[in-house]
Amino acid sequence: MIDRTELLSRFSIMLDGIPVRWTDETITRGDFDGRDWTVDVFDVPASEQRAAVARLWPLRKSVRREHGVDLTFVFHTPEATTAHYAWVRQTQPLPIPVMGAGLLRPTFVQIGDSHAP
Repeated sequence: MIDRTELLSRFSIMLDGIPVRWTDETITRGDFDGRDWTVDVFDVPASEQRAAVARLWPLRKSVRREHGVDLTFVFHTPEATTAHYAWVRQTQPLPIPVMGAGLLRPTFVQIGDSHAP
């Protein structure tokens, strides 16, 4: 079974910590084939999107080979992020070690949240 939270964490780490989210009703309207496995990637200038795809490709390929899942990435430029999705910048990943995995898994909290760890 794929740990979707861990996958998002790995994608974000591979892209130097930029915001990434699974596509949901807060980002897109309607339904489409593959929506369950679509990742929105924010704040990537158009000129850097091909390089971002190249950085994500090895993990995408691994997920497909091991789990039979095709991932889709939807990139949003900084301008589009500001205009339509500025709220994604209001979540801040806090890395927490995952025992034995050698990876970091973020916990997302609202900035200014008094209940943040």
